[in-house]
Amino acid sequence: MIGTQAETGFLRSETLYAQVLAREYNVVIPAPEFWFRRVHPSPTEFKFDDPDAMVEFAGAHGMKVYGQPLAWGGDLPPWLTGGKFAANELSAILKEFIQTTVRHYRGRIQSWDVIWAIFDNLGKMNNSFWFRALGPDYVQQAFEWAHEADPQAKLFFREHIGTDPLGAHADATYELLR
Repeated sequence: MIGTQAETGFLRSETLYAQVLAREYNVVIPAPEFWFRRVHPSPTEFKFDDPDAMVEFAGAHGMKVYGQPLAWGGDLPPWLTGGKFAANELSAILKEFIQTTVRHYRGRIQSWDVIWAIFDNLGKMNNSFWFRALGPDYVQQAFEWAHEADPQAKLFFREHIGTDPLGAHADATYELLR
């Protein structure tokens, strides 16, 4: 499998980009199309136009799609980060986002990055929006919610170990997953 990250805007505007993508790769990662801010721009709105276009392009060219990220502390919309939500409300918002997104692509996306980069170099959980709001349990909950939405999908925890594969960062990742 040979994959790359791609963006729908280039697919729509650059013919050569689309041709090379279809010819040279068999896996596509549609980032930033799946980022929370883009998919859930307002409390009542889900927008799947861009990720749908990428998934349709992939399907038309025999490519697999690797979905990402479902629970990441970055690129969150102002309505969420500036809102005055209680922890139970934020948990419900994250659950709705994960399950709505994964269900929308059930059977068309076989693999998802559920969690992205939650540890710092010292092995401590980053002080991300979701960690501050929900505590460390959001990691397990995110996996459970994604699995409920599509039990056949492969779910991944993506962590950036960096240059120290045997250090505190790697140890913390291993302990969490164990």
